[in-house]
Amino acid sequence: SLPPIGEDVDSVAFRRAAEYSGIIKEVARSQNVDYLPLNEAMTAGIRARGQKPTLSHTGDTQLPLYAALAKHYLLRQSYDDISAGNGFLYLTDLLHLNTRGATLVAGFVGEFITRK
Repeated sequence: SLPPIGEDVDSVAFRRAAEYSGIIKEVARSQNVDYLPLNEAMTAGIRARGQKPTLSHTGDTQLPLYAALAKHYLLRQSYDDISAGNGFLYLTDLLHLNTRGATLVAGFVGEFITRK
């Protein structure tokens, strides 16, 4: 499934990513292919954390992306520090995964590979 878009569970983009992931799940089921529930796992973690991020999706993902790049390359901040500054659990800039998010993906992929 898709990762969330941002981590504000009340945002339209967050809900839309969950909706699209549901469609992907149904297509996977109808085609008898494996489905990795990344969106569901991340959503559960975000909801369990119960903290609203300082950065929320407002329709523009370029500004947060370029801000993260500037902080990383000019200020030498790690992507995980940028993520924490944005109040995120799994993301860095509304779209891209931090170490925790990437580790979750790697776990799903590793489990999938060893099952096959």
